[in-house]
Amino acid sequence: MVRRADHILGVFLGLLLFLLWISFLFIIATSFLAEKETVNGTEIARISTFNQIFIWIMAGPLPFLLVLGHYLISGEQEDVKLMKFSSIGFSIWLTALLIAFLASMNMSPRTVLAGGYMMIFLILLFEKLKHAALKDNV
Repeated sequence: MVRRADHILGVFLGLLLFLLWISFLFIIATSFLAEKETVNGTEIARISTFNQIFIWIMAGPLPFLLVLGHYLISGEQEDVKLMKFSSIGFSIWLTALLIAFLASMNMSPRTVLAGGYMMIFLILLFEKLKHAALKDNV
């Protein structure tokens, strides 16, 4: 029972880390990337968050942060491997988005998120299949 509570608490810690990550990014964006605009006599800060790279940098670390929260609470060594492959998938998709951006190819936010999370999933799946194949050969 305590072990299950650790798993749930770890996931909630990961969600909290994710919310802190998003807050940090918005603080940075409003401080450095915002354009001042006057609307009806009121000055507002306008941020363009439709950029596919910004969307992925904001939402892409979700799997990593969930696993990190779980690892901080439970201390399972399997989580270290999951964090490693999650960050590899994040980096590969970020590189693909940078190349697409430089080639003037714009993607919808759904495509950015679905493609990135599928990349992370496929890397984790290939690792599991590789691990299972090596285990069978021994």
